Amino acid sequence: MKLSETNTPGIWVRHYQSGRSRFGYTVVYGGRTYRRVSRINTLRGAAAERNKALERLASGQPVDFRPEARPYSITEAVTAYLEACNGLRSYPTMKLHKRDIVEFFGDLPVASLSQVAIAGFRRHRSEKSKRKPLSVATVNRALSFLRAGLNHAKGERKITGEHYFDRLSKADRKKVFLEEAPSAGLRRVSDANFNAVVAHLPPPYRPIAGLLLATATRKGEILGLQWGEVRGRGLYLRRTKSGKPRSVPLSSEAFALLPKRPKDAADDELVFRGRDGGDLRNNFDRAWRAARGAEGADLPWFRVHDLRHEAAARFLEAGGTPRELQVLGGWSSLELVERYTKVDQERIMATLAKIALPVGEYAVTAPTAKAKRRRAAKALSLRGYVAPPAG
Repeated sequence: MKLSETNTPGIWVRHYQSGRSRFGYTVVYGGRTYRRVSRINTLRGAAAERNKALERLASGQPVDFRPEARPYSITEAVTAYLEACNGLRSYPTMKLHKRDIVEFFGDLPVASLSQVAIAGFRRHRSEKSKRKPLSVATVNRALSFLRAGLNHAKGERKITGEHYFDRLSKADRKKVFLEEAPSAGLRRVSDANFNAVVAHLPPPYRPIAGLLLATATRKGEILGLQWGEVRGRGLYLRRTKSGKPRSVPLSSEAFALLPKRPKDAADDELVFRGRDGGDLRNNFDRAWRAARGAEGADLPWFRVHDLRHEAAARFLEAGGTPRELQVLGGWSSLELVERYTKVDQERIMATLAKIALPVGEYAVTAPTAKAKRRRAAKALSLRGYVAPPAG
């Protein structure tokens, strides 16, 4: 190993026997000499590090002083995660979650996140916010977005070790993600309810409602359906809520609801369009609200998303399994499938009535008068009582 000087004062090159070489620098200050190998193995990089070393010594700091890196903040984590999710159908909703999280947590370091801060965020968004208070379910989704952002930062090695959500016990998770109160939206949708609302919809919207009930798909998946996603007698949805494409088979009735594809239609054109060829996605909700409140319908509780719930319940009633329903509807877990489906008490009673009990004398019947007298006499004899002779 040998050293060779360069044309730049204080900069040298160290040559190793293996053939490698490293730039370094020498600093003389206060009667002492400091020699260091440059972290940037270029002449310009070594000169820049030498100048910084001189500045540190002049300010009274050690020559090797390195300021601690600024802690990674929650704002940075959710911002980076939102950028990674660009292109997902749920991106607009994620953007709102990011806004709420940044507004409350600000530059709070990831390591400082605690149950107290989480509870403060829930209280802020549920009660004290200047904007419309959020429901329990919406706050839960915002916290899920925050958890996903921290997991993304961990995967990108922006943070090391476990974050707050990794350390949660099962009991603590229930405190963070509160259970939702039962709502009227879980009620069943009858054929009469469906027909009453669809009858007041404009004609271009009616096949959309029928497909939602026939396929258990989401509203955005049908309204955003493109001709390239119609394959044979089924759909291949590429832009889903989870970002994972899935196939949806169509029955003959559901397939008949699709309009005929124009000869000049491109694969990226929408299947459902208005009379003037416009996009229906911005007007469908408005038309649905007007139809459910129209005279003859009067169903203010009937949401578009209830069609997905009802389709899930009918699929199970027809003999489908929860796992098959999960694949059909694109739910991420079986727990969500159980939450979206309904339990019909009348069907449970009808099923129990079909269960036959084994034949045998095991039913509990009321004791006869003779049995009551025999039982009373036995109880008296056990106490030492002897009945007087008759006559």
